[in-house]
Formats: sequence, C-alpha cells, structure tokens
Amino acid sequence: TIFRELRERRLREAARRTFAISCYLSVYEVHTGTVVATTMGLGVNGMEAINDAVDELVLTLARLRTEPRIAAAFRDKIYLDVGDSEAKVGQQFEVIRQDSPVRDRSGQVIGHEETSLGQIEVTEVKPLMSIAKVLHGAGFARGQLCRPMKK
Repeated sequence: TIFRELRERRLREAARRTFAISCYLSVYEVHTGTVVATTMGLGVNGMEAINDAVDELVLTLARLRTEPRIAAAFRDKIYLDVGDSEAKVGQQFEVIRQDSPVRDRSGQVIGHEETSLGQIEVTEVKPLMSIAKVLHGAGFARGQLCRPMKK
C-alpha cells in the first residue's frame, strides 16, 4: 500500500503541473465542527475540477467508519442507520446521549459529555438499516450514538 500511495502522490503532482484549475471540498462533523475529510480535484476547467473533487470525496467518505446512530425510535423498536455490512442479528449496542460540548483551549469542540441511556439488541438486519429491540433504558431519540457492547 505504501507503493500505491507513493504512485498516487506522483500522479497527483504530475497532474498539478498539467491542470490549471483545482477545487477543494471539505466535510465537517455537525456535532463537533471538526473536519472529517478534505479532497482536492483537478481539471482543465472548473467543472472538471469539481467533478474530480466530488469523486475523490465520495471515495474518501466511503472508507470512513462512523459510529451507528438511531435513525428512528418507536417505543421498543429502534431503527439504526447501519445495514448488513456493519451489524449482525444479536449484536448489542449501548445508546449514548451527547450532552454539553467539551472544548479545547482555542474553543474548538473536541467531544461531548455523554450519558448512557440503555442497551438495545439487533433483531433484524436489512441492506441499509437494522432494527433493534430495547433491552433496558428509555429516552431513545433520532441521532443518538450506538456503541457496540464489549464482549
């Protein structure tokens, strides 16, 4: 993989000398404001550079691993935003509510105070979502984190 990265870097450097237009795109984490991914696209015109940057950003985001979140909660039925590639029937999660932000000395949010709300267990897995039942706890709502329970 080191050789592939070196080759890609050399190709990018050669492209920088060939193409006149570049486009930078960044994705920010909504809760903390931190940069999740930044990509650069190159092209002979603006549209080509934008398309290249979008393609790079999609590939970068596809490689990122994020914690599952609750997509919807109805009484004892919880819908998670992860599908069959990231969840298994019987897998248990701790549901976390993020409270007050924790900031570094420059004021940047670096995390949140967290409260455990309970546990859920996956009962059904579909390609784009999972359905879980509440084992214990309450107050589950859309957007809350779900951390896999340690065995």
